[in-house]
Amino acid sequence: MPNKSAGRNSSCGGADDYESLVRRYEAVKRRIEARRQRIEALMLRFAQQRAEVERIAKLEEILERRRNRIEARNIAAKNEEKALQRNGSLESISLTNASKSDRIKGRYIAVDSEDDFEWRTINGAHVPFKDGEPQNEVGRAIALSDKIKSVDENSFADAIISAKSALDKRDAWRVDANGAGHYAGSKLYTSDGGSCVAVESDGNIVSLCKMDGDATSGTDMLKYAIANGGDRLDAFGPVLYRFYAKNGFEPVSWTPFNEGYAPDGWWPGIDKAEPIIFYKYTGQNPSIGYGEFLLNTAPHIGDNGYYDAKTARDGEL
Repeated sequence: MPNKSAGRNSSCGGADDYESLVRRYEAVKRRIEARRQRIEALMLRFAQQRAEVERIAKLEEILERRRNRIEARNIAAKNEEKALQRNGSLESISLTNASKSDRIKGRYIAVDSEDDFEWRTINGAHVPFKDGEPQNEVGRAIALSDKIKSVDENSFADAIISAKSALDKRDAWRVDANGAGHYAGSKLYTSDGGSCVAVESDGNIVSLCKMDGDATSGTDMLKYAIANGGDRLDAFGPVLYRFYAKNGFEPVSWTPFNEGYAPDGWWPGIDKAEPIIFYKYTGQNPSIGYGEFLLNTAPHIGDNGYYDAKTARDGEL
């Protein structure tokens, strides 16, 4: 005779197995849905970033066209000035006859040269000047040496913290400020007004920061670093891209912003996730704009992206 109780137990066990399978199925389905939502969020973020890069590239093209028009007008004006000078319509003032005000404003023209340079003797060195600016790195360093001085690690660490603290918080996170030990072996410089720059032993320029209100500009500090061996650096985003490109640095490689290594003071949702771009000094203004560079240069990604991009840049120096 069949065992009815055994049949009931078997039927009950089958129901439990089915319910267990349903629960597992629902759990897997939820995980898949969560992953799908994360992927969609990443795709949306990528699309937004690409749209922003394309928008910046278009703006760069517009700015480049305007810059070319301005340069063309400047060249035409200089050619006209040279023609007038050859015809005797402009007064040529010699170095020895220039007044003190003429010397300060740099208005005089060297009459014994055909290359538009006028030569000044500064601290025993003969330095070529053009449009009031020294035309070689030695000259730039000498011209700035009366307002920029070399300091020790402790003094520099205090100075860079002060300079960074004076910046708008929306900009301060881009400045690298470290303790004194980090700067051991580096060339460290501060201006009389509190601006800072450091040159590491390999020529890497770091901790460039202009103190608010300082008469010495960020460009002055950068030129001084170049004159003292700086030939490479890395920096965030489009604003610093324009600054360094204007001062003779060519972009070589880049890595996307990594929130896992976000600098102090950077806030997600408030500050932009700007890429880190690696530069080498050439002394020439690069022809490629920020957006175009990002679109045409493959990024170095992943946890080692920063060091891979740095290695790629250093390989060109």
